Amino acid sequence: MLWPFENKNEKIMKTLKKSEEEVPVEIKNIDDFFDEIKNRKISFLESLWIDISYTTNEWCWAVYRFFNPCHKRIRKVIPRKWTDLTELTLLINFEIIKSYVEEEMDQISWDHHEEYKKVAEWLRSSYEYITKGRNELSDEFSKALDEASDSKNRDLPYKERYEETNRIEALIDEKDKEVLIGLANYRQYLWS
Repeated sequence: MLWPFENKNEKIMKTLKKSEEEVPVEIKNIDDFFDEIKNRKISFLESLWIDISYTTNEWCWAVYRFFNPCHKRIRKVIPRKWTDLTELTLLINFEIIKSYVEEEMDQISWDHHEEYKKVAEWLRSSYEYITKGRNELSDEFSKALDEASDSKNRDLPYKERYEETNRIEALIDEKDKEVLIGLANYRQYLWS
């Protein structure tokens, strides 16, 4: 059992060293071995000790995770003010892709299978879109909106006036959808 305040590498090394000193158990039949474990009678005190130690461990981890939560980077993306779920979906999923590419992607060999190559290419292109391409499209949208809102264009019909802004907005929406669908399709490859 690992406690929050323990050094896991040190604990692994201790366990490894201890295992080298012990005599290995020979298992001739796996079903008999599992039956032996399942049917083992535990004394009341041993059962009480197991319950207390596991409950204490769970409580310690709950307190630790309250002050030091998992996935801090993704939690920080969630705004402290009201945000529509449509925007929140993009923020969280885009941050999942960014954090994976920046922190974990280099730890995996993506060249050993054609499907992995395809996923790696999708990850890199999605990351490029999220970090650069989307900002460029947003800037283009702002410029087009400023031009459409200019006083000299007020006489034009709505469709002509906002044609460019609508095109860019549809392009951003389409690319966002591609990234979200790709994340849904390739999520099992993000395990490392």
